[in-house]
Amino acid sequence: MVGSTSSKLNSSSSSSEQQEIVWYMREHRAYLRGALKLLPLLEKLASGGGKRSLRLADCLRSVGAAYGWQGDHARELDYKLRALRIYEKQSREQDAVTRDLAFCLAQVGVAYGHAGDHVRQLEYLLRAAAAYQQLPDPAANSKERAGCLEQVGVAYGQAGEHAKSLEYKLRALDMYGQQQDHRDVAHCLEQVGVSYSKCGEAARGLEFAQRALDMYDRLGVADRDVAGCLEQAGVACGRLGDHSGY
Repeated sequence: MVGSTSSKLNSSSSSSEQQEIVWYMREHRAYLRGALKLLPLLEKLASGGGKRSLRLADCLRSVGAAYGWQGDHARELDYKLRALRIYEKQSREQDAVTRDLAFCLAQVGVAYGHAGDHVRQLEYLLRAAAAYQQLPDPAANSKERAGCLEQVGVAYGQAGEHAKSLEYKLRALDMYGQQQDHRDVAHCLEQVGVSYSKCGEAARGLEFAQRALDMYDRLGVADRDVAGCLEQAGVACGRLGDHSGY
């Protein structure tokens, strides 16, 4: 399976991937131009509160995400925090945690991570995980919750707390459950493998990297995610004394 994935990756055109990146950047630039023109109107309408203020928050959050894609992480964080303040107000008014609040908390955590503030990254991701747990029907947002838990695990790993990192990534994988093949699940399998390797369990690390690669292969994925997974498999092999490589 690995050979098949590796050959697909090697045969994929780097220029094609670059063209895809350029296309996404153009799309986000076009979105930003339109959204930034729309924001003043949404801000005016939002003065009445209610659903109109939520539309403003949605737009602010999306603008932040687009700035993040452009690599402007200061603006990414600024817009996501502005959106978060609106969602927090909505939650207070309803006296209940909302899915929008949980999702935006996670997005702010991601933005802090992009900005290099890993302490606040972890703080907001943990707040998001707790908020998802308080939703009336947590199972309804299981995919988002799983993604959030995985991000918490990544943040703990960046902080050097690899046992905690593994704990949260395994919780995320359990929440994905028996879903059909999906690249989010494959990515989580890879991340679990990374944490096992960091915890000194190279054999388990290789096992999960292989499972991720097999899933990527079934999905026909051959891009940077697969390259990263192959690298992790190679690291695990090296720790097991097999230096023939992946």
